[in-house]
Amino acid sequence: MWNATIISLGGAFLYGIHVRGQWTEACHPKWDALFETGLDRHMKEIAASKARVWLSTVPYPLGSYDNARRRRAVDCINASIRKITTRYPGTKILDLFTMLCPQGACE
Repeated sequence: MWNATIISLGGAFLYGIHVRGQWTEACHPKWDALFETGLDRHMKEIAASKARVWLSTVPYPLGSYDNARRRRAVDCINASIRKITTRYPGTKILDLFTMLCPQGACE
């Protein structure tokens, strides 16, 4: 028997946050830095457990939430997820984005 952890992020991160009084969203350097710092902090804890870890990418939103701004945000978020994953040997990407949105068309 072996332990496995799959980390999948919800869509709330598609909304922005205030960073030192300035509204920021994904793709803004300050937002990306905070997102990566938080994800990195959690990954350190999970990696210490010695479980097999998969970090999933995020598909594009559907319906009324699907627009160019949010697609760009998802692209930036997935880039950050991939970046953080490289810091943890043995951690793998569960590429939900590619599985659910081949060639950018979500099924």
